[in-house]
Amino acid sequence: MKIFYELSNFCWNFVEENFKNTDIDVWCVEADELADYEYVKNKTANRKCIYFENKSFYNNILEGIITYGRFRFNIIDSFRKLKNQFVLAIGKDKDIIILIEDFYYQKGFLEFFRELKSEMNLNLHIIAQDYIKDCESETYHQLLRQVPCLNNFSSACIFNCAELSDILKIEYMIEADKIICSELPKIIGKLRERKYRGFAVYNHKNRNYERFYIPDEYMIDEKISDNYFYETVSPMHDKKFCNRLKEYKKEFAKKYNMRYKVQVCNYDKPCKGTCLYCENEATEMWEKVYKRKKIIDKKFTELNGIERLRENTDGSGIRSLVLIGGCPLNCKYCGNAEYKDIFIGSKEFSVSELGERIKKDGIYFEQSGGGVTFGGGEPLLSSEFILEFCKIYDMWNVDIETSLNADFCHVQRLVDCIDVWHIDIKDMNPDIYISYTGNDNSRVISNLNFLIKKVSPEKLHIRVPEIPDFNSESDIKKSVGILSKMGFTNIETFKYKI
Repeated sequence: MKIFYELSNFCWNFVEENFKNTDIDVWCVEADELADYEYVKNKTANRKCIYFENKSFYNNILEGIITYGRFRFNIIDSFRKLKNQFVLAIGKDKDIIILIEDFYYQKGFLEFFRELKSEMNLNLHIIAQDYIKDCESETYHQLLRQVPCLNNFSSACIFNCAELSDILKIEYMIEADKIICSELPKIIGKLRERKYRGFAVYNHKNRNYERFYIPDEYMIDEKISDNYFYETVSPMHDKKFCNRLKEYKKEFAKKYNMRYKVQVCNYDKPCKGTCLYCENEATEMWEKVYKRKKIIDKKFTELNGIERLRENTDGSGIRSLVLIGGCPLNCKYCGNAEYKDIFIGSKEFSVSELGERIKKDGIYFEQSGGGVTFGGGEPLLSSEFILEFCKIYDMWNVDIETSLNADFCHVQRLVDCIDVWHIDIKDMNPDIYISYTGNDNSRVISNLNFLIKKVSPEKLHIRVPEIPDFNSESDIKKSVGILSKMGFTNIETFKYKI
């Protein structure tokens, strides 16, 4: 057996010491092409390591080109460049253990091993650390259910560090990691005996492994191959929301005279997302009503993610929030700072690709009075893409979340196709605005004057925030007064969370 894990500051720092004087090889991997060469070399001095050995390569690359927020994206191409080193390390072994710290940010790592599995006929085993507070034993299977392409692996075992920390009253990270690493020889011993083939979560309280089987159709569909792009589902903490989605399908079928029988779901645990069965069923029903002609794509844009099944958050009803990269502002308390710039950490989408991605929720949009909301970043910068989307998918309600700090042409282009404009104006005082955003608000005011003449006031949702250290209660009242005089009636005041 061979063990592979990625170099980390938090997890798997005590692996090697638990396998001294054994026949199991432990390999540390650093596939970040921008990692500091000397740092990697020093940290892996006493370890078997796979990494980029060309020092000049590290020193000459533009630092930060693929930085995504606080994280570096785990890009599959980087692992492919190191393929020869992996093949030599694996040798003739067929059982490979992959240690995971974060499923989302290590998608590239997992996908690369899935490729090797096909080429080298490997048996892949996942051992992972997760951190979920207040996770009861009856919901352990949720940890497994959201592992990307779980049933592609021969086995999986997950440790919940939050539970371990609570039981032993220890700090997470180092102490928990040390205890978990000490368990690895036991797990691997069981794998060798073929006793733990399957999926398990370690119950720290009872000190045993609870095994689960999850049928393919009840797995949550993770698009593991989209290594830079993420799609998330708002958590469903019980079956109520899931049952409501079934009712929407039932109503949709009745509306369009379809035969539809609600299938009994054999998955009797709380749902944290939509399973493959439900998604495929909803997609097929939607396509029967809205038969689409082949689309010749002309417009593309960079997207950073899709957040699905958000209810009454970014507009009315159930919605998908589509996050577009790029923004002209530099707000100190930006909640979406990772979407400010367009970089390798985003993915180019055509209009039809986006539509294909979100049509599985089309029924829920229609039956709940929801739809699609474009946010970001500043979505107005992709106004041509949004306009084309609105034309092709005209059955969906489309909202936009914007600062309005964009050239007039973008606002003019979308004025007739956006259902509701959710506008965060920061502050109407030009001095406060420029102090907070680094930009002036002349375009904002101009665009507000245009919209109030062209759009019904109820479709203009104006948000005036209290910005700590930048504006006061009296400043907010002044902004509301100015907006009211302009004709806006749907004005919301709120406080930024920092």
